[in-house]
Amino acid sequence: MARLLVFGSVGWDRPVWLDQPLMSGRRILGYGDQDQLSDWPNGRLGGAAANASACWVNAGHEAAVWSALRQDDIGELIKHRLAELQIETDLLHPSEAINGATLLLIEPDGERTILFQHADPNLDRTFRNYLKKKAAKIDVSKVQSFKPDGIFLRSLFDGFETLADLPPIPTIAHWPQSIEDSILPADVLIGSHDDLAAADRLADVFDQGCDACGDRLKGVIVTEGKAGGQVFTEQGNVSYSSPAVEQIDATGAGDAFAAGVLEALVAGASLVEAAQHGAIWGATTAALKGCAEPRPPQTYLKWNASDAVAP
Repeated sequence: MARLLVFGSVGWDRPVWLDQPLMSGRRILGYGDQDQLSDWPNGRLGGAAANASACWVNAGHEAAVWSALRQDDIGELIKHRLAELQIETDLLHPSEAINGATLLLIEPDGERTILFQHADPNLDRTFRNYLKKKAAKIDVSKVQSFKPDGIFLRSLFDGFETLADLPPIPTIAHWPQSIEDSILPADVLIGSHDDLAAADRLADVFDQGCDACGDRLKGVIVTEGKAGGQVFTEQGNVSYSSPAVEQIDATGAGDAFAAGVLEALVAGASLVEAAQHGAIWGATTAALKGCAEPRPPQTYLKWNASDAVAP
């Protein structure tokens, strides 16, 4: 059993299942639904940190979330749900809430659009993110008190640079992120092909990753959804595949992928083996409704060298 820590968002999502793909001018039916395993009405636990940590606990590991938590009834609901999943909540930090609702518009093929509904058409989303980052400023001594075996930096809260002071443990980070002049304390960067292309990070992607992380970087994983992806290291690049599944809900599949990568790295997998393991977890999630839910045993399997799937 490993102890795994994720820095990222937690929230309460309201899925809306659409009878047709989104298209301008269409009349579309949308209905509310929830995972049959969820006991909460009108929504479900969400956010990248909740998604990743739920995969870990479902695989039999211990997990904790470092996140800003809104101070209202929904915040209490989120905290209660995390605790029910046996995810440690001691590292949640009360934050000023900007009222609104996160709607997940899920199309028949499982692809989803995230819509934050708010009364103010001029809402400054950067200020909303600023409040979260300030509220959840990182205290490395509190991180050490959890004694993590692995870390997933999904969001960069204030003080993330201090994580470089921790003893060497496998650390992965979402990329690209705005890091200004700081060094990102990560061994592995994970980013989607589309996000990296939009940020002009695909060319010489490993070298650009080294610019972000310094000599610590071991590799960059570029995900390409159902097609799998590629692992870039100093030695070159290797492709990995993604299992074919009937996609029901893509929500959290990328978070599950990253969770699987870290789980495997902590267990001793190579970077390519870890990427393949992450692809299995990501595909498993895409074939389910919701991600931050309790699952039957064997849904998310621990990485095992004897069971490793070749890329």
